[in-house]
Amino acid sequence: MEASGLEPLAKRAKLDDGVKADGGNAVQENANSQHSKTPSEADAVVPTLREPDVGITEYVNKDTPKFFGVLKERFSDFMVHEIRADGTIVRLTDTTTVPQLPGREHDVSASEGHQFTDEQRSSLQELAERKDRKRYADIESSDDKETRKAIHHAIREQFPMLSSSMKDKTDGSKVIRVKYSGGVERRVTFGVDSRYCKFVLYKENRDTHDAISLLARNLGGKPRSIFATCGLKDRRALTTQEVTVCRVLAEQLARMAPIRTLKVGNFEYTGNPMKIGTHYGNHFTIVLRHFDGNEEGLSAGMESLMKLGFVNYFGMQRFGSGACGTHLYGKALLAGRYNEAIELILSSLAYIPNGDSRYEAYRTWKETNDPAAAKAYFKRPCQESDILNGLVKHGVDNPIEAFGYLQQSTLSFYFHAYQSWIWNQITSRRLSEFGLQPVIGDLVLPSTDCGRFEGGDCTAEESTASDKSDAQGDAAPDSDSAVKGAPVQYVTAENISQFTIHNVVLPLPGLFSRYPNNAVREWYRALLAVDGIDMDKFPGHIRLGRQFVALAGGYRHVVVKPENVSWKLLHYNSNHIPLAVSDVDLLAGKTEVDDVAAEEAQFCAARLEFSLKTSSYATMAIREVCQVDTSQAHQRLMSTDLAKKKGPTATTTAETTATTAAEMTAMTTAETTATTAAVIETAATVTTPTVSAEPMEPSAEEAV
Repeated sequence: MEASGLEPLAKRAKLDDGVKADGGNAVQENANSQHSKTPSEADAVVPTLREPDVGITEYVNKDTPKFFGVLKERFSDFMVHEIRADGTIVRLTDTTTVPQLPGREHDVSASEGHQFTDEQRSSLQELAERKDRKRYADIESSDDKETRKAIHHAIREQFPMLSSSMKDKTDGSKVIRVKYSGGVERRVTFGVDSRYCKFVLYKENRDTHDAISLLARNLGGKPRSIFATCGLKDRRALTTQEVTVCRVLAEQLARMAPIRTLKVGNFEYTGNPMKIGTHYGNHFTIVLRHFDGNEEGLSAGMESLMKLGFVNYFGMQRFGSGACGTHLYGKALLAGRYNEAIELILSSLAYIPNGDSRYEAYRTWKETNDPAAAKAYFKRPCQESDILNGLVKHGVDNPIEAFGYLQQSTLSFYFHAYQSWIWNQITSRRLSEFGLQPVIGDLVLPSTDCGRFEGGDCTAEESTASDKSDAQGDAAPDSDSAVKGAPVQYVTAENISQFTIHNVVLPLPGLFSRYPNNAVREWYRALLAVDGIDMDKFPGHIRLGRQFVALAGGYRHVVVKPENVSWKLLHYNSNHIPLAVSDVDLLAGKTEVDDVAAEEAQFCAARLEFSLKTSSYATMAIREVCQVDTSQAHQRLMSTDLAKKKGPTATTTAETTATTAAEMTAMTTAETTATTAAVIETAATVTTPTVSAEPMEPSAEEAV
């Protein structure tokens, strides 16, 4: 690896993040130039981040073959199974067994009791959600007493906030009248050790927030806050994770109206809710379609990954996928340049496709500097409209208060993105200059289990700036425990033989972070100084208006190794054929996919499986195996190349991939952030450097 001096790194930092050497802002100048063009002209030159722009340059093993493959051509090509703290993989294996609540006198199974029609259930759900005590719904009664009793019982069980009674109609018939009463589950006593129902949630092509909202609605309008998870999972994927819900019976969950993209099962009662970051990690099953490698080359790459590991970079999704990298927002805010941060956030609107009202919002802002006029163009809340709303409330001369109108987790994501950018830059230089071995002065953890840290990885349905989860009550889904107690130590001449590169950690800048006791410390100091930040006075917290963000710092392993690694080449003739077995397939008795003989197949795919601990990105593991840039711009170029090599059959796939605007989102937690963002899609070859935008949802296809 070629070494580089401290001064060139500092200079590169100013150029890589969009700031010109003379102090001007290249990102903002580019956005301003777009302002004078039509939207369609702006579309053709959307700035896009490449891996080097965010410090991703090194590999653990550069000698393995390079491959190409399309990721997430189908959402079923990406499967994520949560791993419990004890190391067992969460799987949906039983959807019918309903345990009895301890101490309850009777047990109602999922198959017993009254079954509402879809129309009746819809009416009852609407009644529960509206919470209007003047409204009511009538259910036709029966002459049979037991049937009426079953209906009353089903209403109490499934809609405890509703009450039911018999009513006589004017024609002499009887109905069961249901009203909103605001009641709670009074007829069931939940013990200290059974107040939470834990279950396995299997979801297809839905984000975790959406899935929980659907469950809450189907339970009769219960609040999302009673649900808790260990973290968010990818949207465009098949995912399985554990969820707890407070004071809800297992039979209520089991008897919900079927939801096509969700399944629940493996019910049990527990006294403790799930908590953010308490799982071990995630197990991934990833299919790369249109794979152009061979068995020997794939085996070499996967064996290297298994034995040596991969550089534990923060992946591309960490920094956004639009017109301006989110780390730039954090940098400007840390330096106290609030107006600059606002302009950077709003500049992403300059690249919105033609005809979108958000572009008109940006045009209006640039022409009038009137936040109220610009905000009027937004049809739904997002980070840009929130900023403009803050400016409306407090005036354009008080930008610091305007940031208080952003979600706390969104603000946290900006700062964490900047911390991540610093970490990536320093890690690349550390590997370039010192190689894959510990050196005196390095920071190490005796165990390769890195201590959890404040502002760690996010995911997922990457994360898109992290959304505060009502279910978890945590500031951000990607936050881990404070780092003050992490048992880091320095490498000395006496103990250096006890450690390998897998023990070496580097800090994220923060109040409690310790820095290596060698040249790396000065690299941090110089890189932060370029951005006007004093390493010795790095703030432990930031207050912006009514929001507060903690920046404790943390540590992250430089190189990590996956576990449970396996791989297989598959052959197929249709992109509609699934190439991995889901939990639902296993429940139906299907244990393997249909594999076509190689000589009869049009296409080849590589199916990779591995487990990662929390805080590591699966995309970075795939990058190590495939030896290619995982950025959006590079994927487009490779897709075009695939079309040329494969001919008409592959052209459709390649063109589809070329138009995608999302980054690969998988992180070990597979947790994604949920900030509303502009989804910028363009098939143009991108040549402009160094900028991105706030995160977005995963794409339909992504090439590696």
